[in-house]
Amino acid sequence: MSRGSAQKKYDARRRAILDSERCLQQRNEEGVFETVLASPKGYSRGMASIEYQSILSHLSRWPDTRCERAFFPEKDELNWRKRSERSFVTLDSGSPIERSDLIVFHIGHESDYEYVLQMMQLSGLEIWGERRQRRWPLLIGTGITVTANPLPLAPFLDAFIIGETEPALGPVLDTIKSLGAQGASKRKILRWIAQLPGIYVPSHHGYRDVKTTIMRQWAGADTIGTRTCVFAPQSDLGPVMMLEIARGCPFNCRFCMGGYIYLPYREKRLEDLQEAIDDLEGPSTIGLLGCAPEDHAMYEDIVDYARRKGHSVITGSLRPEDIGQLRNLPQDYSSDTLVIAPETGSDSLRRVIGKNLDNAAMLRRIESASDKIGRIRLYFMIGLPFETKEDRRAIPELVAAARELTDLPMSVYITPFIPRPWTAFQWTAMTSPRKLRIASSEIEPLLDGIEGVETEYFSPRDAHIIGLLARGDHRVSKALAVRLTGVGWNTAFGEAGININWIFHDLKPGSPFQWDFLNMGFGYTRLARELQLAVSANQTRMKKREAESSQEEEKDE
Repeated sequence: MSRGSAQKKYDARRRAILDSERCLQQRNEEGVFETVLASPKGYSRGMASIEYQSILSHLSRWPDTRCERAFFPEKDELNWRKRSERSFVTLDSGSPIERSDLIVFHIGHESDYEYVLQMMQLSGLEIWGERRQRRWPLLIGTGITVTANPLPLAPFLDAFIIGETEPALGPVLDTIKSLGAQGASKRKILRWIAQLPGIYVPSHHGYRDVKTTIMRQWAGADTIGTRTCVFAPQSDLGPVMMLEIARGCPFNCRFCMGGYIYLPYREKRLEDLQEAIDDLEGPSTIGLLGCAPEDHAMYEDIVDYARRKGHSVITGSLRPEDIGQLRNLPQDYSSDTLVIAPETGSDSLRRVIGKNLDNAAMLRRIESASDKIGRIRLYFMIGLPFETKEDRRAIPELVAAARELTDLPMSVYITPFIPRPWTAFQWTAMTSPRKLRIASSEIEPLLDGIEGVETEYFSPRDAHIIGLLARGDHRVSKALAVRLTGVGWNTAFGEAGININWIFHDLKPGSPFQWDFLNMGFGYTRLARELQLAVSANQTRMKKREAESSQEEEKDE
């Protein structure tokens, strides 16, 4: 295919996406400050993110600011851009992203890191921040993973928003515009925004031994409540209108980074949600968003009001690694999918990891909902701290019990536990890929024997890499840069001088990490205490299990 015909093909694809969209809020058509909101995911996933839609809403309406969107292209277009050395372009006008004044990268997962660098490199942007000090555009990262630990990307990006964007983004935009209008250099602008609350600037604060404390920012209950600003039927959600009804989590799962990072728990007022529902045109499918949307104090009233207005309603609990999205949607997703995340099949292990849910309640929910839904999706983890062989075997036992209650199609997704920053389990060891494969082999035949159940396993090797990226420091940046040359992860981490096996060993509770300069609003004392509570809960259940085993032996005798 010639360059000209390829260009026409991808322009036509871009216009087709735009023609399918519907803008639900006023967006600035002109502005002296050109910004790009970039997602290292493809369009379908990026537009399904409520966080992405929230940032887009702010950037598109800020005075004198014009915002366009950019997404990681599909594989055929990516290969064409590599071969022809064509920059990544915006969805809205097809302009090269490097011609903007500011690029905001929304980074929701550690797997996004290398795609961020590819977007920079293939757009002709120098990836190392220290070599880009006088060159525009300004590059800012935001999202849950860089809030928890920005160090792996610190040598690359100019600044990071630590926390939620609502209170932090506006002051950043105003400072850049004001100083830019005065002809200030990029270096001076970075010095100024480094003084703003919640802004981490590596060139100013450093990234090897940061002395300054950066306080995480969070929005008040009155300023949350993001809703879809661009209706995107070609996104993973399909024709669903997203409406955030709560932020943070009312529970305290010890493995969940989102549960800690998004503290405190906040609920949107019923009156404000009713007003948002009133603004919708025609019957719609509304996706109610929150870590646990059904725990909103007015949840039944919200659903009842939406239905009385002629809308259908879907909800789904958010996975910890997918905070900010309705779901990390599988291909078999539909609006009538019941999604439950038991994490483990064992009630006793679930209490150890801090998840307030029991098998009986989940089974009751499956039974009561079976006549209203089309399929069931269950999420589990293996390799959890304190996990035993009996706990793993409880997974197929729970699935089999659910199978007896319904004939609906059932999907089971099993992912390895990853110890992430700012959780009670950040000091615990990750289970090695070899042991994870052994653990999977123990339960795989048992799950395969359950009729009508499809099982999907997340790669232990990929989980290992994500764990290294999640808990890495600035040295990971070298591994990411080497990875751009096309080598494997083992080679990349080796050249960076990182022992990839360090993550398989427990650390002493309270041991410091390089990201300690961040202030999340709670300290290691709380996290270490939660870890000790988990240890105590596990000791109690082990004693109970031993006692029950002794009683069984006595009966046999």
